[in-house]
Parts: sequence; structure tokens; C-alpha cells
Amino acid sequence: TAQIAAYEMQRRAQIAAGDWEAPPLLQIGLLSDLRERDFGSLDGLSAGNYDNVWPRDMASPFDGTDGVEPVADVCQRLSNMVDLLEKRHSGKQVILT
Repeated sequence: TAQIAAYEMQRRAQIAAGDWEAPPLLQIGLLSDLRERDFGSLDGLSAGNYDNVWPRDMASPFDGTDGVEPVADVCQRLSNMVDLLEKRHSGKQVILT
């Protein structure tokens, strides 16, 4: 929170001074790959339906029955995202929430 407060104070000071070009302390962005697993046709149904997914996950990380995103795809999606962040922000701290 200290960094966010510092960022907000810095931006206010920059705006007040008419300095629109100074880079902010923090860069905030959205990552489409950082999302919940897609449960296909089970999305929006009773959470009890997920109990059918876990045994299939254990049997095969590639199972996509009912349009559920396979565990292997989730892992690959997140691995690719981490690789991209490491390249894009080499030597910097990255916070994912």
C-alpha cells in the first residue's frame, strides 16, 4: 500500500505541475491469461458438478470433457504468462493479484 500511496501522490504532484510525461512509479495492467479455469458447460451450475471434474483431472491432465479447460492447458497458459512477464519486466518486481 505504501507504493500505491506513493504512486498516487506522485501522479497528483505531476498533474498539478503539468508534468504529464514523467513515468509513474507503478505500472498497472491486466493480463488476460491470469484468470480462473474455464469450466465450460459446467460454469454457472451448482458447485457440486465440479466434483465430477476432479477425478477426471487426476486420471488425465488433458481431459476436456464438458468443455472444461484441461489442467495441462491451464498450466501452459500460466507458464507462458510468467515467461512473458519475466521477459517484459526483467530485474523488476512483479505483483500478481
